Formats: sequence, structure tokens, C-alpha cells
Amino acid sequence: MPAPTAFMAFSSALTGFSLVELFGTGVADTYYDALVHILSQATVDELLAAYEPGGEAGLPRLLAHPLYGPLARNVIKLWYTGSWEQLPPAVVLRLPVAPVDNVPRVISAETYLEGLMWKAIGAHPMGGKPLGYGVWAEAPAGHTH
Repeated sequence: MPAPTAFMAFSSALTGFSLVELFGTGVADTYYDALVHILSQATVDELLAAYEPGGEAGLPRLLAHPLYGPLARNVIKLWYTGSWEQLPPAVVLRLPVAPVDNVPRVISAETYLEGLMWKAIGAHPMGGKPLGYGVWAEAPAGHTH
């Protein structure tokens, strides 16, 4: 299912990356589908409805919320690492629908390779994108030891 505009705007606000950069990863639909599979469509819709785009206090308030905060932080981790982090039992008990496959895991090889962490640190995924032998022996461009 194509990732809806609300999910992409929410993701952009959470990650600090533009919509173009997020769509450029090629995994937006994969993340949205994973989120719906794990949390349920109803829970994802509720999370997205709780976000107030454009409001200065909207994101901090959401991140401080006892239910939406942990869910939003998992969305951040999803985009940066390509992985799902297991929600703690206290959060699971607050969910309107019990999650499915709420276990820590990499969503796919592609999501690992396209994780935003690589762009954020100015590096590439080890063994995932060929840039030459020994490239990990050097600091990323623009960084000093």
C-alpha cells in the first residue's frame, strides 16, 4: 500500500529529512506496511491523527505522550536503522489492538541498506554498497579523527 501523505509528513518531522529524501530511500511503502502490520491500521491512524503538523509544541508533546511517544520513537528508529524495536509491555497494554510480530528485527535487507543513519553519519552500510576495499578504514568525508 502506498504510504499516505500524513505518514510521510509525520516521518519527515520525526527524522528531520525532507519528503524527497524519504521517498528517495525507496522504502517508505515498506515502512508504512510494516507499521500497519505490527500495530494495526487503527493504531497507525490514531498515531497519525495525534500528530499536529506545523504546531511548535505538537512534536514534543507527542513524544512525551505515554502511548504515542514510544510509537513515534519506534518510527524514528525504523527510518534510521531499518529495524523494529520491540515495544515494552507497558506500551503494549495501552494499545487499542494487540500488536503482531512485536519482536526486534530488521524489516528487510533493503531497509538496512537504506537506513537514514548512513546518510546522517556520512558513511555507507558495511558490506552493502560497494565503495572499494578498506573504505571503512577512513573517516567519512568532512570528518576528522
